[in-house]
This record gives sequence, C-alpha cells and structure tokens, in this order.
Amino acid sequence: MASVAGAPTIGTVTAGAAKLTVAFTAPSSNGGASITNYEYSTNNGTTWKAFSPADTSTPLVITKRSDSTASLVNGTTYQVKIRAVNSAGKGAASAAKSGKPFTVAGAPSIRSVTASTGKLTVVFTAPSSNGGATITNYEYSTNNGTTWKVFSPADTSTPLVITKLSTSTASPVKNTTYQVKIRAVNSAGKGAASAAKSIKAK
Repeated sequence: MASVAGAPTIGTVTAGAAKLTVAFTAPSSNGGASITNYEYSTNNGTTWKAFSPADTSTPLVITKRSDSTASLVNGTTYQVKIRAVNSAGKGAASAAKSGKPFTVAGAPSIRSVTASTGKLTVVFTAPSSNGGATITNYEYSTNNGTTWKVFSPADTSTPLVITKLSTSTASPVKNTTYQVKIRAVNSAGKGAASAAKSIKAK
C-alpha cells in the first residue's frame, strides 16, 4: 500500500514581479505512488494551496498567496514551503525558504530644474513605490527620454546635479533648451520615467 511522499528540498526561491520561482529537488521517496502535484505555503505552513493546473516539475512558480486568491505583494517577505501529493495524500513539507517579490520602481516626480553655468540641478520627489527593492541610483535624460545616463557615483538624494548631457560627455550648452527626465534604478532594473521638465542652460 502506498504512503505519502517524503519531503522535497527547496534549492532556491527567486523573486520576480509579484511572483516567486521555486527550484527544488523531489522527495527521495514518493511513498510508492507517483507524485501527481505539489502544494505550496507562503506563510511557513499555516495554509496550503495546490498548483492548478497540477505541476510536478522544477521550478514551481507561485503568483498567489496560499491563504487567499490575492496576488503576491512586491516588497513583502514570504516563508515558502512545498509538499508533494500522491494517491495516499499530502506528503511531508520541505523546510521553509524566504522570498520577497519585487519589480522596477514607479516614476519619480521632478519638482523643479534650475540652470547654472555648466549644470542643471533637479529637485525631485522619489517614486511612491520602490517596487519592493531599494533604489540604488537614478538615471537622467536631457533629450526627453531618447537617451539615458546613470549618475556616477550613484546618487539617490535630491537634488540631482547634471553636468553632462545624456547623449555625450559634453556639458549643457548655454541658451540650449533641454527636456529633462529622471528614473530610479533598483535590483529589478530601470523604473518608470518622470514627466519631462524643460530648462534652458546658462
């Protein structure tokens, strides 16, 4: 007679935008019956949800919380466990691994751009959402988003000071009008761009 499967082993939990990808090793024992599905928990085993449609291959992709139909929330840490299902029932649970979904940041808001000799100073408000990951730098465009340049060294505080055009290593040219945009960078990549602000260089 078959018994429930042993515990699988989670190798890694990789975060994405509102999802967690779980790479795992199947149980060393299937209990004498084929594994037909897996269940997962996002709250350390308190509640469980079966994969639908059934999925028995690695990796497993989690997009919903195990305690509801709600999607995973970027920036929230989940304690993930999985267990195998066979004809005898639900198997032993894996050890927990944590994962925190994240995505790119929202758009910052430029409050003002002022010009002085050879530079443009951008006062801004950070995005209302960092996408669930720390903002590590900003990029800027001086041509309405056609080209972008990263601040070097990295800078995440207001104001940002632009001394080179996003198109080249040249400085802003006196009496030339530039369309300035900025965007935040986090570990997921480059975020949404701000609206443009027009400024004439001095």
